Amino acid sequence: MCRLLCAAGALLAWCVTSPLAAQEFRFQATGLNWNRSDNLRSFDWFSAPGDRFDPTKDLHLDSSPGMRYGLSYESSGVSIQGSFTIFETFSAGQTRGLGSNVSFDMSNNGTFTPMTIATAINQAAVQEEDPLGATRINTAEQLVGAAYDAFYDSQFRDGDVNVMFRPWADKHLLIGFGLRGAQLNERMGLGMTGTFDDTPPGDNNNEELTHASLTNTGTVFLNVNNTVVGGGLTLVGGGATGFQGDIIGGVAATPSTLAITYDSKLTNDLLGPQFVLDSRLVETEYFLIDAIFRAGVFYNHVKSELTETYRETNLDLSTYQKQYEDEKRTVSFLGNFGLMGGYRVNRYVALKLGYEGQLLSGVALAPEQWQNVKADNFGRTTYELKTDGIVILHGITGAVDVTW
Repeated sequence: MCRLLCAAGALLAWCVTSPLAAQEFRFQATGLNWNRSDNLRSFDWFSAPGDRFDPTKDLHLDSSPGMRYGLSYESSGVSIQGSFTIFETFSAGQTRGLGSNVSFDMSNNGTFTPMTIATAINQAAVQEEDPLGATRINTAEQLVGAAYDAFYDSQFRDGDVNVMFRPWADKHLLIGFGLRGAQLNERMGLGMTGTFDDTPPGDNNNEELTHASLTNTGTVFLNVNNTVVGGGLTLVGGGATGFQGDIIGGVAATPSTLAITYDSKLTNDLLGPQFVLDSRLVETEYFLIDAIFRAGVFYNHVKSELTETYRETNLDLSTYQKQYEDEKRTVSFLGNFGLMGGYRVNRYVALKLGYEGQLLSGVALAPEQWQNVKADNFGRTTYELKTDGIVILHGITGAVDVTW
């Protein structure tokens, strides 16, 4: 993106200082107020009767304002154009208390079953159960009195530089090709708070999620047919004693208060050629109607980082964390189409109003990434970057067009 903007600036600066720059310059400042739609696949992060969280349904991105600045120079039917577009953050959020407990070990004992994704605390909770299948095989490590706070932020910006010409000396049509770069930054987070509890049937002497189960990456045999691994978490702070419930060794104890966060951050960096068509459909002394079309196939370098953190906010503040990273190089499509009507204030200035839409496909979207955190046949968690997202931006445009 930076290299593209530098190239566009140098090219336009040459036009301004060139002795050929004698025909027409044009500057346009365009205000945008666009909505956003996505093809996010629905999935329940966790669900129970009356309590569920599906980011595709619960996090609706608001419309966002933006600005586009364009500068062009035309001489002898050849035009050089450059533009830059940036939006404020598209954002969404939701905060809610839960009526059910949150089960960590995937048990269905009438409690709330969270994180259908294979998170580290699920693995740790399963390993915490007695590997010999004795007294604690049906325990339910869980979060009591839970509430969550979720957000989704997305930022988009792009810039291009194009070389255009008028075929057949047609004063109403410009056709050309250019280079365009775009960046789509995504972030989604889910935070949960509550009190840790462990409710084993017939065994109230050892309510805990140990440091060993949280950090273990080795294989443990469960019963006779299954194996599981521990959470594979890394201790990043505190006393390294895991989390405890309200009874330890048959004695009442202070349970751990937990703050759990799931954070996904990713960047789509697009760069590639595009075809451009600018057409003046109607022109009178005072009124005009313009159409624009831009489309291209782009190289997209995508980077993603997912982080899950489990922090004890009382007792010895034990804090554990795990990260998943992936990157891909893929092909994406980006295209725009818009219509604008204008009124000439005088020979130099025109005011325009219109509607424009933009399609972006083959990109990574933050809420979908946790769906691809999965447990393999050996109980290990894996993550693969998902890059088949579609984003549609569309809305009103209003511009001031200055020509001299």
